[in-house]
Amino acid sequence: MAKNVKESNVVSRWGVLVEGVAGKESRFFQLVQDSLKKRGWPYAVQQVDVGGGFFGAGKPYLETKSGKMEAYVGAESIGRDSYLGWSLMIADPGMFSKAIAAAGNFSSAIFQQMSFNEANSARAFATSLNYAVQEAVDVLLDEAGLDKSKIDRKVSGLLI
Repeated sequence: MAKNVKESNVVSRWGVLVEGVAGKESRFFQLVQDSLKKRGWPYAVQQVDVGGGFFGAGKPYLETKSGKMEAYVGAESIGRDSYLGWSLMIADPGMFSKAIAAAGNFSSAIFQQMSFNEANSARAFATSLNYAVQEAVDVLLDEAGLDKSKIDRKVSGLLI
């Protein structure tokens, strides 16, 4: 059964479209795991199926969690290209935050509930994951003979 993940819970993300690497999802996932492992990533990483909505089929993602944070690394092939990236979210925002999320202020409400240390840990988690995913993308770019210097490495969202 595919896991239900809510887009409204995303607080930070990064992704890039890479030309000519469609069908290399398994290679990308392995490269991300290798990058995390060589850095001594202290959190479990597993492949999970994430649902595509009410009737949508699940798709594979790498999932990793730290405290209140959970992240999903994905690879979406589009024609001959692939969108490679990650999304970071709050695993269980609680009833108050869910109510605020419905009004559109989810992210600010989450950070009002986090202590300074929790927010700093979340930033470290997001930054380390971002580095590993971008490193994996760089390997695929090198293998495809593509220019890495044109990649926009900025992350969107509240973290990083």
